[in-house]
Amino acid sequence: MRWLILIPLLVGCTGSELQQIQNSLTNYAKLSARLAPLDSVLGGAALASAQQSYQLIESLQLTQQGLASFEVETAEQGRARGCLDVGEVKFRNQKGELIAPDRPARSIFSATYDSSFLITELRVSEEPC
Repeated sequence: MRWLILIPLLVGCTGSELQQIQNSLTNYAKLSARLAPLDSVLGGAALASAQQSYQLIESLQLTQQGLASFEVETAEQGRARGCLDVGEVKFRNQKGELIAPDRPARSIFSATYDSSFLITELRVSEEPC
């Protein structure tokens, strides 16, 4: 009988963790679209990689239009996995010409995060969702 009481509590914790990392990834997508500082949502290797991406985008004088979206499918023990949708993300050069990257619109991603739900590593595969 005691186990029946604990099961909803355990499931509730998992749902909360999933929602918190979903919020972190959504905030990351919003901030990165504006080229805003990311240290409130990223740390470690993920932050270093994002900073390199910013530098590349700036050096190519590109502007991002549209927003990526993360769909977290699983999140537990500091790891998350799901689908990244970049179908709405386009880039324009300084002349206003559309630059269309050659990539799948939806790809599988995996992430690691710390106890504060700061994303410390983010990997996007070329495998479509």
